[in-house]
Amino acid sequence: MHAAPFSSHNGNTPAHARTDASAERPFVVRLHKRGEDRAGSFVPAASVELTPFFRTCGLLHALPAEELKSLLFVLTFVTPNGDILPTVHELAQAMHLSPGKTDARLRRLSAFRWQENPVLHLLRRESGLHAWSPSSQLLSLYHAPSLGVQELALRSAHRDTVIAASRQRYARSREEV
Repeated sequence: MHAAPFSSHNGNTPAHARTDASAERPFVVRLHKRGEDRAGSFVPAASVELTPFFRTCGLLHALPAEELKSLLFVLTFVTPNGDILPTVHELAQAMHLSPGKTDARLRRLSAFRWQENPVLHLLRRESGLHAWSPSSQLLSLYHAPSLGVQELALRSAHRDTVIAASRQRYARSREEV
């Protein structure tokens, strides 16, 4: 599933979610479930991964070094739910720059066009804590497959429990063999 920049204002799946598997993106936001139990409860987790397409699509060669560095800083702010919406102040602290210099860098990056779209968008908020969001042309969304209850039980089981479950599932009686 491919997605547009994530919007945390409504908590729903991104509005521009796509299922076109052929559309490649330079980065993948991989959503995970940590600590899933038998009841289905889990702790969300997300990571951003570089794809081989990033090397071959031209973005890496086209972006000046400072803008590439700024983009990578933005991507490191992925939340456990897969949102990437850092504020200027968060980025300034991470980049060890003043908010003014950080804002100038981000505006230069948002003016940069790749595949006829800006690389970064400014998300204006009523609170005044505006956030920066990567373009939908850069990100794909991947939901890691969920493990079944039986796999979860076996994953943390002791050796004897695993053997017993395997025998129950795969073993056949002598008469049957």
